[in-house]
Formats: sequence, C-alpha cells, structure tokens
Amino acid sequence: MPVSDHARFEKDSLVLQVRGGKAVLPARDVEQVYDCRMADPVAHGDEDFHIVLTRTEFFLLGPFLDGGLGAIDALKAVRPEIPVASRFVGRVPFRYRQRGWLRLFPIPGAGRGPTRDLTGFGLTSGGGEDE
Repeated sequence: MPVSDHARFEKDSLVLQVRGGKAVLPARDVEQVYDCRMADPVAHGDEDFHIVLTRTEFFLLGPFLDGGLGAIDALKAVRPEIPVASRFVGRVPFRYRQRGWLRLFPIPGAGRGPTRDLTGFGLTSGGGEDE
C-alpha cells in the first residue's frame, strides 16, 4: 500500500513525504513562513496553506496535506522568531497542484522547489499586520 503524502515535525525538522520521496528541512534553515490563501476564493477555495522558505528553496504545504497545519504550528513553536507573512496566491503552477483529478484546478498540493519558481505563483501581500 503506498504511503500517503503528509508532513510532520520531528527532531527539529520539517519532514515532507510526497510521491514516495522524503525531504527534510531543518528548522534552523527556515528563513520565512508565508500563511497563504488563494486570491480568488470563489473559484479556488478559501483554505489556508503554507509556503516555507529557505535561502534557496521552498516547501509548499497545501491545504489538504495530512499533518501540514500541525507541522507548521510545531515549527513556529520551536522557532518563534521566524518571520511570518500573509500572502495571497494568484495562481498555482501545474507542477505544484494537488495530484489526481484535482490537478485540473489550481489547488495547491505539496512539494518543494527552487525559490525562483515562486514567481509563477503570483504572490501578493495578504494585508496582515505581520508584513
């Protein structure tokens, strides 16, 4: 039976298990966390999700990723000094969309990528006081 995509926080690291692969991000390497929502909730849903940034890459934890919210809460508890900013996401590149038939819709999935890929997300300020 295949292991489902999930996230967890263990041993001071964010662990992302996606498509059978495992990525580990030590909490000390996290430079910022974006609390995200889609810019158009009517068309794309209004569930919260997260983008975790390092100097060279990001981790995307979509709204339906098992354990995603708990992993982010644990990361923030261990490293409360990490800057957190609100962002609206205008679009989700195909590669970063939820797998399965939902991939036809711009619903954030889970994964990691180089920070240069973030330009494809159409990020704008979420207007929070944590900017």
